[in-house]
Amino acid sequence: MSDTLHTIIKSDVYAGLASLKDNSIDVAVTSPPYWGQRDYGFEGQIGNEEKYEDYINKLVTIFDLLKAKISEKGVFFLNVGDKYGSKYGRTPLLMIPFQLAYMMVQNGWYLNDILIWFKPNHMPSSVKNRFTNSYEPVFVFSKSKINIYQEGQNKLFSNPKVLKVTLQATPYKHVAVYPEKLVEKLFEKVQINDKTTFLDPFAGSGTTLKVAKRLYPNNHTFMIECNSDYVEIIKERCNLNGNYAVRDEIFTEYEVIKQNFNDNQNFDWIESYILNNKSKGLLKIFNKKEEYYHFINSVFKEHNNTKSNYKSVFFVGSRDYNIDLFNFTSKLNTKGWIVRNLIVVEEEDGWFPIFLIVHD
Repeated sequence: MSDTLHTIIKSDVYAGLASLKDNSIDVAVTSPPYWGQRDYGFEGQIGNEEKYEDYINKLVTIFDLLKAKISEKGVFFLNVGDKYGSKYGRTPLLMIPFQLAYMMVQNGWYLNDILIWFKPNHMPSSVKNRFTNSYEPVFVFSKSKINIYQEGQNKLFSNPKVLKVTLQATPYKHVAVYPEKLVEKLFEKVQINDKTTFLDPFAGSGTTLKVAKRLYPNNHTFMIECNSDYVEIIKERCNLNGNYAVRDEIFTEYEVIKQNFNDNQNFDWIESYILNNKSKGLLKIFNKKEEYYHFINSVFKEHNNTKSNYKSVFFVGSRDYNIDLFNFTSKLNTKGWIVRNLIVVEEEDGWFPIFLIVHD
C-alpha cells in the first residue's frame, strides 16, 4: 500500500478500477449516474445509453471488475435510482436497480441486504397517475458470505434497514450529490479499523472521501473521477492540502458482458380474474414469497377477452422476499401490465415491498 493517504484517479471508471490491486479495497460506496438522467459531457459515459438494458450491461461489466478489487471480507454499497419508461403517461417503473442487482448476483456477487434510503424532503411529482417515489434502494454486496457487514445495533430509535436521510444542498456545480449523512450511516454498518481502505468508483464531488477523511483520517481512500472540474471540487471540498495524489490513467475500451433479459420464467399469463370478479381493485399481502408467486401466476395471465375494459388497480406485496422476487415482478412490464410503483412499507426492524400493478 502506498504511503499516500488519498488518491484521485482521473480516468474512466473501467481504467481506474483496472489500475487498482486485486483484493485491496475493504469498503466501496458509490452511486453511479442514473440512466437517462443527465449528460455529463463526454463520449461513452454511463447513463446515456439508448436502452436501459445496455446501461445495466455496462454496470454489470464494471462491477465485475470491481469484484476482483474487493478484499475477501470487503463490502460494496451500491445506490441506484429507478426510472420510468417515459416522463409522463401510462408507462412502467422499469425497476432498473433490482434488475441490475439480480444480474450482479447471477454474475457472482453475494447480496447481503437491501437497505432503503428514504428522503423525507423528496421532490414532489406532477404526474397524477402514480405515487411519488420518495426512496432509493442501497444494495449491500460482497464476494463472500463471511464479510465485515453488520446490522445496526440501536433498534430502539431507528430501523436498521430504512435510512431516513434528507437531501443535502451543496454550493458546488455537481448536481447529483448524495448526502454525507447517508454515507455515515452506511459506514456504521461495517467493521472498520485503521487499516480499512475505501473506494468510490464514481466519485463525483467527493462525498465518500469527505466522510471517510473526517471519520477515519488515517485510512487510505481511492476516488475515481474522469471530469477535471469535479476533481478540483473534490480537492477543495475535502480540503486535500496534504497527503494526496492525482494520477491519470489512459481511457480504456472494454467488452461489455451481455445479460439475458429474456423472460425465462414459467409464467402462465391469464387475466380472467378481473373479468370474472368485476373487481375495481385488490390488496393482497403475503407472508411467504411462494404464495406471492402463486398469486401472480394465477391472476395475471393471458386471455382472449378484450383488455380495454380493465381499470382495476392491484396492490400486491410480500413480507418474504429476495432479489429474485423483484426480477420476477419486473417481467409483468413485458406481459401487457404495468408496474406503476414499488411502495416501501416500513416495519419495526425492516421493510417489505407492495407493487402497484395496473393494465396498460
